[in-house]
Amino acid sequence: MKNKKVILAVSLLMLTLAPMSLSAGTKLALLPTSGTVYVDGPVFSLNLDAFCNATPCNLSWQVVLSNDGVGSINNQTGPVTTFTAGGVAGTAIVIVRDDQGHMAFCHITVL
Repeated sequence: MKNKKVILAVSLLMLTLAPMSLSAGTKLALLPTSGTVYVDGPVFSLNLDAFCNATPCNLSWQVVLSNDGVGSINNQTGPVTTFTAGGVAGTAIVIVRDDQGHMAFCHITVL
């Protein structure tokens, strides 16, 4: 009976440690990963925060728009930027990159 308890405890420990080791490899994260903003409000902008585990963490931002006038970002470098809706509905993908070759994305719908 004791052997079964020990095996179960070891199995639970392995299951607990496995996700932690996978997430430890993450180099760059962006929050939120998606969002919706509106041309006429009430929510017309979205704040984006990037996190990395490098020191220093040199980040650059880029936005890819489905149409001209969908929106823009206010910073091209640094840990934060804000996407603001323009006058046209569509989609935007905000990309953040670090100087180690890692990227993260946020998909934004503009209505």
